[in-house]
Amino acid sequence: QGTDVLRVFLITFFSVVQSIMMVYALNYASNVVGLDRSRMLLVNAVAMAVSMAAIPLLAVLSDRVGRKPVLLVGALGCIVSVWFYFEAIHAGSWGLIFLLCIVNQGLFYSCWNAVWTVFFPEMFAAPVRYTGMAMGNQLGLVLIGFAPSIAAIIEPRFGWQGVVVFVVVSILISCVTILSAR
Repeated sequence: QGTDVLRVFLITFFSVVQSIMMVYALNYASNVVGLDRSRMLLVNAVAMAVSMAAIPLLAVLSDRVGRKPVLLVGALGCIVSVWFYFEAIHAGSWGLIFLLCIVNQGLFYSCWNAVWTVFFPEMFAAPVRYTGMAMGNQLGLVLIGFAPSIAAIIEPRFGWQGVVVFVVVSILISCVTILSAR
């Protein structure tokens, strides 16, 4: 069971995507690039609205094709779209910013939100299910809470590309761990 708690902890690194997309990217776009903050907030709100529609559909899909495929497609999609999202922010391309945030958060990250609440409990026997899931997930989320601060340290030295590498490494840790789960 301890191994599964560690698995949940590492799989939770997938959540770096949302912390960076919704918190850090807003700061980067408005304070570093100089884009309109209220417009960036609108981008986030629209992406979250799309997400609310996508999550139930992706949950049904995971019932049909399995949890891992949905999580892995979401992870790989996030890897690609987060790169282009930051590139669009850096270029100040509002059309691409809207499109890529919706694709990343509304579609690919929604794969995570549709599946993790079922995938994690399925790793544990009934007597320890809640405790095991909660320990791994909450410890992971505590660490993930620092992702925007980590990105703020990375960006001045390595640019937005360094921030994206941080996100990609976090997602890859999650993917390898997803593959190791039952």
